[in-house]
Amino acid sequence: MANQGSVDAPIQTPGAVVCGGLPNLWRFTRDLREAITFDRFKDSQLITAITDLHRGCAHLQHYEINALRRACQRAKDNTHLRIKYLCGEITEDKLKQTLQIADKKLEKKNAILQVYELMNTIFLESLNDIQQLLLERRGAQMKFDRQRRKLDMEKCCRFNFERCHKVRLYGNQQLANISSIYNQKVGLLSNTFHWRNIKLSPKETLLNPIFTKMPPYPIPY
Repeated sequence: MANQGSVDAPIQTPGAVVCGGLPNLWRFTRDLREAITFDRFKDSQLITAITDLHRGCAHLQHYEINALRRACQRAKDNTHLRIKYLCGEITEDKLKQTLQIADKKLEKKNAILQVYELMNTIFLESLNDIQQLLLERRGAQMKFDRQRRKLDMEKCCRFNFERCHKVRLYGNQQLANISSIYNQKVGLLSNTFHWRNIKLSPKETLLNPIFTKMPPYPIPY
């Protein structure tokens, strides 16, 4: 489980790119369609599932993680409170109380951020694994028959699709635990990689199957 008591883990700069960054969605989808359906305008269930993963990862990286990185960095800066204390605007007891509340908020945000960073790393690695195979096969497509290229891509997509769902389920459970401990809303990923905000009381458990179950594997047509 994420270490909810650790507030000293390194926090990356908002906007920092990891694992080579996210592939361009338009080019990625076009190449995936050409490899699987042989038509850059034709989708399949598998392609839709992978592009849903891409969109979920983009939201996680550009919105959820960056917002939490900024919040955690701001929460560590207590300069304004110490100035107020030195100027006699607040008492020592008020300073301690305010710092304790801020530390608790930072602890919760950092716990969520650690889970999100893990999910983001696996999602990016998986999408770039697919992207790498697309580039390799595109560069040597004259040496590969189309059907073999299609089967290779489907196998790669299925492997990474399953890998991402496994980390999604793990992450959702950790986030549900954080919600229960801190009695706060957290963002969870559904089985289509869409974000939903939920809040669990200390006695509740995560039961909704869209957060706790693997989806049926998409069969490309």
